[in-house]
Amino acid sequence: MKLKEIVIRPDIAEYKSEYRGLKVCLDGNFEIKDIHGDPLSWEEIKRVLELGRVIVHNSFQEDTEMVIAADPDDYSEAVMFALQKGIMVVSEQEFWRLNKQLINYAVIKC
Repeated sequence: MKLKEIVIRPDIAEYKSEYRGLKVCLDGNFEIKDIHGDPLSWEEIKRVLELGRVIVHNSFQEDTEMVIAADPDDYSEAVMFALQKGIMVVSEQEFWRLNKQLINYAVIKC
């Protein structure tokens, strides 16, 4: 599968987020879509997050600070481990709602 092209707006340096430098783990099948309504792959989501200087782990690590879960009520292994360790778990929808500006800085094309 060919990855979609993600074009970075030249003013990305202006993007300020409380999540900059945060170490996150992605969990589940995400629903975010590109400008054509097609779902983004996990790798494409990772690339968008990295544009915002979020550090994305491929799996839960000891230094993970947040789990972004497609469905936090699913109680996957990553979600359960995070809850046991007192690490924040947020839904995909909530994360993108709080960071919709990040998506605006990454123009996603096919």
